[in-house]
Amino acid sequence: MNKPSGFFSTKIRLSGLFVTAGILAGMGTVLGFFGRYGWILDAFSYFRVQYFLGLIVIALILLALRKRRPAIVFGALALANLVFIAPLYFGGKAHTGPGASRPIRAMLMNVNVAFGDPKLVREAIATNDPDIVALMEVDDKWLSELAPVTVGYPYSRKSPRSDSFGIA
Repeated sequence: MNKPSGFFSTKIRLSGLFVTAGILAGMGTVLGFFGRYGWILDAFSYFRVQYFLGLIVIALILLALRKRRPAIVFGALALANLVFIAPLYFGGKAHTGPGASRPIRAMLMNVNVAFGDPKLVREAIATNDPDIVALMEVDDKWLSELAPVTVGYPYSRKSPRSDSFGIA
């Protein structure tokens, strides 16, 4: 049997490259559906936009190379990702009329246990009035300094540490 040469050889190598890339993106897509079984599997669901874009480009290239079956498979996997992506960008308008709940506001702040200013942190919390406050690098001293503004948060968990790894 003769080996293909020239244009056909390049076409075969290109199609093999794109099929391999499609298989990898397809595996990421499928593994993302099993995220409830472990955090490693859940990490595959973070890249749905990238999977969609990659798979749709690969499917179009394979169609141009006349590789219809893999193009259809990768196109279907791209659409599976689109099902999860589209509502994030094209969902309905937020309900803003009477009775609409306001969005939950959260504040995450690294207080910098060594050089931070508790007064500025207290002012930021009081001014912004977030629903949820998360503070990093807190120690016992910081927690006592911030007590006047954190007393309004009935549900809390505090793990102060003296080595810049405390959180509250």
